[in-house]
Amino acid sequence: MCVYFNASASLRNNNSNPEEFNNCRPGIISSKIIDEFKENEYYLDPDISLQELAGKLNISKHKLSKIIKDEGYDNFYVLINHFRIQKSKILLSKMPNNHVIESVVTESGFKSRSTFYRVFKDSTGLTPKEYICNYELSKAGAPELCKPTFRLK
Repeated sequence: MCVYFNASASLRNNNSNPEEFNNCRPGIISSKIIDEFKENEYYLDPDISLQELAGKLNISKHKLSKIIKDEGYDNFYVLINHFRIQKSKILLSKMPNNHVIESVVTESGFKSRSTFYRVFKDSTGLTPKEYICNYELSKAGAPELCKPTFRLK
């Protein structure tokens, strides 16, 4: 028997042997934990830490770190920022013209504008403004997209 992650409880199961958890296919446990992470949008908490997330998921921080790496993320912050950027793309694509990008910064879990812009640009290759421009043009069926801006260092 394999003890699966229960979203509303912990990994504890009164009828199971603790060894059974270790015998489960790692992918099953990993995906259940990542699903719980996504469903509850824990990444939107700007102060979330590895320790706090592990507590919310009822696993040790060492096991969580292993799951994060097994899922293909370099570390906790890469995982958190990946989902924050995905959320920000959704927010940017739905953002009315009269709103400012700064509202997306906080709604996607970032503490600062500068961190948001840096992580967004590193992740997408575009600034948030360029992303919005490309989204609007592609929605309109325009053949040409906005060009990324480059800065000389």
